[in-house]
Amino acid sequence: MADKFDKIVETADKLYSEFEVTKLYDYLYQFKDCENDEILWRLARTATDKGKASGKADVKKACIYEAYGYVQQALKINKNNYACHKWYAILLDYTGEYEGTKKRISNAYLVKEHFLKAIELNPKDATSIHSLGYW
Repeated sequence: MADKFDKIVETADKLYSEFEVTKLYDYLYQFKDCENDEILWRLARTATDKGKASGKADVKKACIYEAYGYVQQALKINKNNYACHKWYAILLDYTGEYEGTKKRISNAYLVKEHFLKAIELNPKDATSIHSLGYW
């Protein structure tokens, strides 16, 4: 089973490196109910990218919330995966944008906590380091 998931991740990473957002989303979506954190955080990332690429506010919002659900599940599966913490922090902030300033501010320290955990788990992850600095 691990080999199957490794192959899925390999294919997903190839599609991501080729900027094939729609193909990647369609490919990973079929595994949305799996219990693999590596697949779910990648699905969250690509759902986010899909929403941003749509150019439509309602589609972007729906994709952000969809992505947030995937990353929540990924984090439940593996609390020691830096990418799950990174994407949880990113998506917690994105969802806060839709829930108002008060909610976004109340989420801010949780966002920081998850970026810190991502950096603790992978001190070389430039995105988490940059995002924490931006925070």
